[in-house]
Amino acid sequence: MIDISNGKNHFINTAKIDGIIKSICNNNNNELYNYGNVKGDKTLREQIANFYNCQYETQITSHNVIITNGSQQSLSYILDYLGLNYYSTINICTPTYYGIIELANLKKFRLNNYSTIKETKQIKEVIYITPYNNNPDGRNITQKEYAVLKQLSEHNIIIEDDPYSLFSFNKKNNPPLFTKLKNVIYLGTFSKIISPSINIGYIICKDIDIINSLYAIKKANCLHTSVFMQKVVSEYIKEDFLQEIKQKSQLLRINYETIKMLVKKYFNNEVFVSNINGGYFTVLTFPQNVDALKTKVNFCFCTLEDFYIDKSLGKNQIRINLSLNINFDLIFSNLSVEYYKNSKKHS
Repeated sequence: MIDISNGKNHFINTAKIDGIIKSICNNNNNELYNYGNVKGDKTLREQIANFYNCQYETQITSHNVIITNGSQQSLSYILDYLGLNYYSTINICTPTYYGIIELANLKKFRLNNYSTIKETKQIKEVIYITPYNNNPDGRNITQKEYAVLKQLSEHNIIIEDDPYSLFSFNKKNNPPLFTKLKNVIYLGTFSKIISPSINIGYIICKDIDIINSLYAIKKANCLHTSVFMQKVVSEYIKEDFLQEIKQKSQLLRINYETIKMLVKKYFNNEVFVSNINGGYFTVLTFPQNVDALKTKVNFCFCTLEDFYIDKSLGKNQIRINLSLNINFDLIFSNLSVEYYKNSKKHS
């Protein structure tokens, strides 16, 4: 057993969060203890709209934004909307976030691999994608894929799930698809920017009819998102949080470079690391005949079966969380021992 349960996410600015919470509590604002607006706090929605307008020269307002209890709730509401409007198929590119696979199966949608989408003007099709720094393998869409998505967006809905694009190893961030393409429902979150426990997400859509439908769905399911936590987020992002993200991105890059070096050191070119330019994750791919589960690694490593529609895939792949402050050299040293021990058993 490789025990890495003591690994901690060193990206959480606990001092800043504690200071904001104390300040909010000391102000004794009665509004914090009541139900809030179903769509979300107007000030926070305006801050989100202003951020994208300033960064990407789009033109949205607070009316285009709904606050949620994280991306998983956002996805659930979007799939409810799609089901009510007789959509039945969601196209994804695996490996991808297991949450969409679980929700789609639960809500009886049919799943197709994104690579099977043809460049045709199909009706009632939905594409789910994390275009930049994908979870789990950190990949970005290519120019060719962008061109296909641009054509498909004319007549199809695109769900753009975007927790990681700001965490880029380069100086320039890619603009979200919704700022350039039609028919995009965009998901954002503050769980990676601030803290997973402050589980505040949001949906952006330029189509007000879709926003109004999602509002009705949220109203029927959840009266509101925590007013207190929305206030914490609002105060947190008043300062230049982009500079903080840049610092976190450099820490992610350092961990990624460390992992590449350690894979080379311990695995003799038998194991490959996914090529990434940002985000929280990278993937180790072992030879096809190796079941990565037999390494018994936990916590910051997980195998990739759940990230595929076909559960026979991903057993020889491990996702690595780059945000943890752990001794990667010790982990990879032990991992290589387990790997070569299992390799000998099967040779």
